[in-house]
Amino acid sequence: MIADGDFDYYFYDEFPPVLQIEFVTTDQAPAGDADLLVGPLSTLDLGDPSTYLLSENFFTSNEFLRVDTASSPSVTDDDVWVVFVFDFPDGDPSGYSLNALGQLPQLSLSIDGAPLVESLSGQGEIDVAAFEGSAGQVVRLEAESLSSTLDPLVFILDPDDFSVLGADDDSGAGTDALIQGALLPETETYTILTLSATADVDPSVGTGDYRLTLTTCDNTGTDGDGDGLVDTCDDDDDDDGIRDAFDLAPSDDLVCGDVDGDACDDCSGGAGPDILADGTDTDFDILCDAGDFDDDNDGCQDPDDAAPLTPSTDADLDFLGDDCDNCPATSNPGQTDTDSDGAGNVCDADDDGDGLDDAVETNAGTYVSPGDTGSDPLLADTDSDGFDDGVEVAAGSDPNSAASVPEIAQLPALGPAGLGLLAAVLGTAGATCGSRRRLRRLSRCP
Repeated sequence: MIADGDFDYYFYDEFPPVLQIEFVTTDQAPAGDADLLVGPLSTLDLGDPSTYLLSENFFTSNEFLRVDTASSPSVTDDDVWVVFVFDFPDGDPSGYSLNALGQLPQLSLSIDGAPLVESLSGQGEIDVAAFEGSAGQVVRLEAESLSSTLDPLVFILDPDDFSVLGADDDSGAGTDALIQGALLPETETYTILTLSATADVDPSVGTGDYRLTLTTCDNTGTDGDGDGLVDTCDDDDDDDGIRDAFDLAPSDDLVCGDVDGDACDDCSGGAGPDILADGTDTDFDILCDAGDFDDDNDGCQDPDDAAPLTPSTDADLDFLGDDCDNCPATSNPGQTDTDSDGAGNVCDADDDGDGLDDAVETNAGTYVSPGDTGSDPLLADTDSDGFDDGVEVAAGSDPNSAASVPEIAQLPALGPAGLGLLAAVLGTAGATCGSRRRLRRLSRCP
């Protein structure tokens, strides 16, 4: 009911596309005088009568408007229509009912009849076909591309509420669409939509001819998921939400695939594909622990994390938890550790482990004194002469010059017994440290 002089408005979504729409208002108590106006959402201008249709019968709310290809505005002008119901200001309210009925195109198919050959020729085009079906009947629909540029997408709709009874894109051969089985709930006329999603992106590769074939599917046999469709007529035998053509295990509802690549099957939770419920996820980062290299998300890889399921603090805010940070008190995201001694360069007084503090290794290339060696703080043997820089400075040689090496003291003369003992000692040393080519501090060789 509309109050005197007031109005109601509605939106009619023209889906699927229709040949015509009939809008009808009917008198209801309290009887009054309501008028009907309809216009396309994109161009409606109440100040311009050419943008809408109007029905205003006097002293009644029985109004009728038909929008079709010959009307102005035309049914092709928009997919969404605005409907106004106005009460004539006569001092009385108006009761009414409103209905809208769309007429589908005349393309038709018969179950087990001849195929329908049609064409999609442009961006946004949707072909609509109809067929008669009986309650409980199961139909199989194949959309076969007759053009190498067309990838058809098909739907079977219930015309009462446009609910989807079946849909497919690529389950057939190549890019053909195949709905293995759609169970029809009532005896009535059903709708088939055919379109190309590719054409909406690039019409040059998304158009062409296609053939629709509608047949009966014999719905007798094994029904693995108990959904009323036997497996041979069922696009999803295990009812896990993944079509059989794309399901790694079509008969196992706990196995379907791993879209997020975390080593946990997306259907392992038992409620269909769900990347958020495919396994234990300690840090709630979508990746299940089995495929997550950092389960607690503290920046420490699990093999290097003393407590991989408990996030450690990050005192220096370098996105690396203290469990694996080689300088936990000083930010160093790169974790550079030149001498691999477990202390990152930013907190290591001797980055190259040559026995000289970085502060005295000025990298100037010229030796001045033990406090200014000129050597490289990131090279243990700056001049590559086989002696670490610290050894050279301690021995009085220049760590920047390969021609300057430490002098090795001469061994005293030994008798036969002494030589034999020396040989035995050297043999043992060779077994433990013989591979060392440079002379390092004695503590380096156990």
